[in-house]
Amino acid sequence: MHRNINKPILLLGEANFSFTLSLLNYCDPKFITTTCYESKENLNKYNSELIEYNLKELLKNGIEPIYGVDACNLEAHFLNCKFDKIIFMFPHVSGRSNLKKNRNLLNNFFKSSRKFLLDFESGIYVSLADGQGGTSFEKDPSKRLNKDSWQINEIAQANQLILTECYEFNKDDYLHYKSTGFRNQSKSFKTLFGLVHKFQKSLNNLVPFDPNHPIIKIENFLSHFLGFEIKGEIVRRELNTIKLDDLNNYYEIPGNGYDINFPLNSEDKIKELNLSINFKVDEYLKELFQLENVRLLFSRDYRILREIDNEITCFKINYSIKEISIDPIKWNHDLSFWYEPNCFDLNEFIRVIQETSDLIRWIKLIDSFRNENRMAYCFRLVYESCDMALDWDTTVQIQYKLRENLKIHLSHSIILR
Repeated sequence: MHRNINKPILLLGEANFSFTLSLLNYCDPKFITTTCYESKENLNKYNSELIEYNLKELLKNGIEPIYGVDACNLEAHFLNCKFDKIIFMFPHVSGRSNLKKNRNLLNNFFKSSRKFLLDFESGIYVSLADGQGGTSFEKDPSKRLNKDSWQINEIAQANQLILTECYEFNKDDYLHYKSTGFRNQSKSFKTLFGLVHKFQKSLNNLVPFDPNHPIIKIENFLSHFLGFEIKGEIVRRELNTIKLDDLNNYYEIPGNGYDINFPLNSEDKIKELNLSINFKVDEYLKELFQLENVRLLFSRDYRILREIDNEITCFKINYSIKEISIDPIKWNHDLSFWYEPNCFDLNEFIRVIQETSDLIRWIKLIDSFRNENRMAYCFRLVYESCDMALDWDTTVQIQYKLRENLKIHLSHSIILR
């Protein structure tokens, strides 16, 4: 979890400082800033003997805790500071469990803490007890529905943070650690099967491709091989003819493609590489890296790249592509409309969806209505981002944009409900 630390870290909500003490096994004390929500005078309720011992050990190592620090208002204490790791161990609102209060705690914490990350490689680490977080990584996700959880991933994404790692908390790695604060008392609480969630800032897609991106590597290789500059382009993949029966199950709407079209006079040369005049780079890389979601190829987030030991393929590619957002959220929106059976073009309808946003990944027919005079469909659209934070409000805006586009392009054949 936290080993070989050589950059500043911030610990929040330490009640007895046992986790801070445990980190000394992995970290030079000069990098540690540890804090407590309580004032020094109010700490005794958590086990005064243990706290006294831990504080004495920390002071021996030159660590002076900061008291009265609210994790939801870091601006009041660390205005000019940046941290590589911000760690919040098993946060919770005092008293009996309350979903709304704990969600508000996470929301306000993320809103404040993201401002204090050193860079896009830095992370916010939040440990939660078994079942609290509501991600797909819970030991038994069916045991507690997402709506009954703290919904940590949804709240993080609303604050432009993405979940990039999630793993089980192993208490044995932190010999001094002792949980405390159960119902605002010195009692310990269960940490078995608890999860550590690592969040990093979401990077927008307005930056150029990283120089190590396989697409750039391929273009550079081909430019050198042919003796003139080769540049491909992002293209919208053509839709195959779609029938209504295809939408009885979720149908994945094709994303972008990337084509390199070679000059005709280079045909003989590129045959040496077993390429055609029209080289579909996305299809080649999807097969090469066994990508389930080809949209990942078009991410401008440099963190999707993973260096590999040996170059692969004739293009001398030395970086593969990995997922950065490990638990992307799916948001559902339903779209209903009356339609004219003699005018409605299903493929044109899908094309408008495709061109509205690449974040609309799947579509499914969930209901239809017919009588002598009127006919209607209801489709479910599923939004998902493979690399960026995507919150509900953003999908609502895209859904509104889609409705406007449908009014422009299909007003002759549908009436939106």
